[in-house]
Amino acid sequence: VVNHLNLTEQQKHFLTHFPLYFIPPYIAIHLLNLSWLTDAIAFVESSLLASVGVKNALYGSFIDVGAIVFQIVVDCSGLVMITLFLALVYSAKPFGKSAKRRKKTKQKTSYAFLAFVPVIFLFNLIRLFFTLWTGVVFGQQVLSAVHFALWFIDAGFVFLLWSINAGVDLRKALKAVSH
Repeated sequence: VVNHLNLTEQQKHFLTHFPLYFIPPYIAIHLLNLSWLTDAIAFVESSLLASVGVKNALYGSFIDVGAIVFQIVVDCSGLVMITLFLALVYSAKPFGKSAKRRKKTKQKTSYAFLAFVPVIFLFNLIRLFFTLWTGVVFGQQVLSAVHFALWFIDAGFVFLLWSINAGVDLRKALKAVSH
């Protein structure tokens, strides 16, 4: 299929490598016992809710606020978004064949991991807090809508960081897409 789409070598490389970098870690995230992580995130979120006056009780990865009991699952942890980001970064073929260009790409990849992964994790904690707070204040129906919408914002944030790391001129890209 990829060969019949008139794609550049870089596009073919990306489309064939992205699933290899995304799917195995995604499966691993869901097979591994990461309750230590979800419990830790639940603790942080419970503490944040308490800091804004929301009384709650914490039971492992469950946060009970009275009317609603939230469960922090692995999909809430930010690991899926981090996996998406790293798959995007590692799937990009280095531009050019020179050793200098490959070295620069390797440095950017290391920088992406060190700089952006903690940012994605922190952004996810903030997104999760806002989602939980919305559920407490406005109820389950609004929570469901906000949760869904914020997932797209989270993914958009990941794509923004990836484009920054890749050196994409966002104004040019948006202009090209809008025409």
